[in-house]
Amino acid sequence: MPVVQKDRMNQMRAALKNEFSAHSHVEEQMIDELLNLLLKMSIEREREQLE
Repeated sequence: MPVVQKDRMNQMRAALKNEFSAHSHVEEQMIDELLNLLLKMSIEREREQLE
C-alpha cells in the first residue's frame, strides 16, 4: 500500500457525508472538524511510532 494515498481525505469525507445524510442535524462543518481531528490523531500516532 502506498504511503501517500491521493484523495483519501475526499473519500473519507464523502463516506461520512453518506453515512450521516439521514441525520439532518449533522452539518458539513461538523464532518470537516471530525476529519481534521482524525488527521491530527493519525499524525500524532505516527510520530509516536517513529520515536
